[in-house]
Amino acid sequence: MRQEEKLARDVYDSLLRKWGSHPFNHIRQSEQRHMDRMENLITAFQLTDPVKERGDLPGKFANPLFDKLYQELVTAGSGSEAAAFEVGARIEELDIKDLNERMAQAKLLYPVPTIS
Repeated sequence: MRQEEKLARDVYDSLLRKWGSHPFNHIRQSEQRHMDRMENLITAFQLTDPVKERGDLPGKFANPLFDKLYQELVTAGSGSEAAAFEVGARIEELDIKDLNERMAQAKLLYPVPTIS
């Protein structure tokens, strides 16, 4: 999930530089906060941080699928400002889908007891 947040931040950063649209700056900052919170969890649980493995370079990821997706999203958002906003919507839809999947996994692993 840390790489997903990095993907979003890096794409929004690229789109901000390309178009200068103020919303991209706000969303980029929000994605950075999400990354920071994920880093705190990674540290707390003594996990390997995939972002630190790659030096947190823009558009560079431990998982090559994110490298490819980054390039696709930046390319798609570079055609026009409207296309850039469509890319932003796609990123948020992917985040919501992934969060829903993670919540479902967590419920399977840690079911909430029902009170009869």
